[in-house]
Amino acid sequence: MRSTTTDRISRSPARSYRAYAQGSPVIVQAGASEQGRELAAARRRCLAAAQTLEAAQAYYASVKGRMAKYGRHPDQLKIMPA
Repeated sequence: MRSTTTDRISRSPARSYRAYAQGSPVIVQAGASEQGRELAAARRRCLAAAQTLEAAQAYYASVKGRMAKYGRHPDQLKIMPA
């Protein structure tokens, strides 16, 4: 199969260029377990948290505080209410 567009020619209909402005899809994670917090600190760009204000503030500090050990800056993760 051969697909053509104005800017490229490909042997497959799959895209051969980045489909996302940031280079990969954004994965939003929801989870408050210890494993979930570590995963968010290490890999995620966006995290959903459904908690009371006080619990959400503690969760925010917990996850953001773990990021340095993965070589990440806290601004690299957005935490939003679910």
